[in-house]
Amino acid sequence: VDISMNTHLKTVKLTVKGKNPVTLDHLSVRGNNIRYYILPDSLNLETLLVEETPRVKPKKPTA
Repeated sequence: VDISMNTHLKTVKLTVKGKNPVTLDHLSVRGNNIRYYILPDSLNLETLLVEETPRVKPKKPTA
């Protein structure tokens, strides 16, 4: 997942309604097409999440 919520997946099985599943090596999904993620309970989020420090905007010099 990148900063725009775009998601990049590897080894994906794509299933379209009424058609046979297709296996893809790589698939990218644009962030605005994602409603939510379902994560398994066994996933240890404390070790995976990265805490970001707040960004401070530099002040513009006054003329």
